[in-house]
Amino acid sequence: MLLCSPAPPHAGLRGLCQGALCTGGLCHGGLCARALCATRTGDPCSDPPAVVASALSTAHAEDVGTSLYFVNDSLQQVTFSSTVGVVIPCPAAGSPSAVLRWYLATGDDIYDVPHIRHVHANGTLQLYPFSPSAFNSFIHDNDYFCTAENSAGKIRSPNIRVKAVFREPYTVRVEDQRSMRGNVAVFKCLIPSSVQEYVSVVSWEKDTVSIIPGWKVLLV
Repeated sequence: MLLCSPAPPHAGLRGLCQGALCTGGLCHGGLCARALCATRTGDPCSDPPAVVASALSTAHAEDVGTSLYFVNDSLQQVTFSSTVGVVIPCPAAGSPSAVLRWYLATGDDIYDVPHIRHVHANGTLQLYPFSPSAFNSFIHDNDYFCTAENSAGKIRSPNIRVKAVFREPYTVRVEDQRSMRGNVAVFKCLIPSSVQEYVSVVSWEKDTVSIIPGWKVLLV
C-alpha cells in the first residue's frame, strides 16, 4: 500500500516510490505523482519528473481513474470559540470516494463523545459548543490529522492544531508616561495576556477623536 504525505514548503517535491514513503502529495494508480523518485538512501534517481508522469499514464487498467489528493494541505491550525464550536472537513479526498478517518497526532483513533465531539459519515470532524467547566485539553486543545484511503492507496494530512478559546470580557488600557518637553514619549496599549493572541490594535484615540499618524505622532 502506498502512503503519501505533503512535503514541507522547504523540502521540495521528492520522495520514495514503489510502495515506500513519498512526499509528492498525490497517489495515482499505485504511484506517487508530483514527486521525484529517490533511492532508499535519499539520493535522487536519474529519471526526471517526466518519467514519473509517463509511468502514471501506463498504469494497469484496474488502476485507471483512481487517485488520492489533498483538498487543502495548508491547513495547520483551527481556532474556534467555545460558544460556537467548529466543523472541520478532512483536507484529503479521493476518486473513487475514499474512506476518511481522523486521529490524534499520537496515532490514537478518534472516538465520539456525545454532545462534545463527533465524526460524521462524510469525514467531517465536529466539536460542539461547550461550557468552561466541560473543557478538556485532550479534545479542545490538541493536534489532529486525517487520512484518506481507497484502492489507490492511503494519504495522511499534516497535523492540524485545534484550539478552543473562551469568550470573556476584557479591557485594554494605556499607562501614563512622563517625558521632558521636546522629547519622545512612548505609549503602549496593554492587553490582558489571556486574550493577547487574538486581539489586534486597530486605532488610537484622544478624547474620542482618532489619532492620525503625522510628523508629531507615529503609530507602530
